[in-house]
Amino acid sequence: MTTRSRTMTTRRLLVLAILAAVTLFSFAVQGVDAQYRSDVRLSARLVPTSADPRASGDAQFQSQTNRDGTVQRQFDVQVQDVSSADSVRVLVNGVQVGPVVKIGGYRRGGELKLDTNNGDTVPAMKAGDVVQVVNAANGTLILQGTLQEGRSR
Repeated sequence: MTTRSRTMTTRRLLVLAILAAVTLFSFAVQGVDAQYRSDVRLSARLVPTSADPRASGDAQFQSQTNRDGTVQRQFDVQVQDVSSADSVRVLVNGVQVGPVVKIGGYRRGGELKLDTNNGDTVPAMKAGDVVQVVNAANGTLILQGTLQEGRSR
């Protein structure tokens, strides 16, 4: 092999190595990007129990990481046709989230609406977390659902 052909082979190998490094770097950046993906949207259809079989509801969770690293979270639970309670508590994985919700109006409904931008405490949630609505007076389970990716409304 001549000096000229060795130089050409070395250049080709160098170009291939640079292309491989750039490709690997772009995949690594995409992986980091996906790991810190800012949008999380979860929803759950809340299914009634025998304690209040006509009750219905749904839950929505959304989390967004801003460019400055701050996280905005929103959690919204709507219930209707609740005849077994005048007020309810919302639990996520057995832990109360937000204040007690009063039930009222023609549809015997209520809503819990939390947003970190309004100073509310909204815990991080993930697919598989269980949302429960219980009677605030005695803890009887009225509605229950499991958060999943996507929207139920």
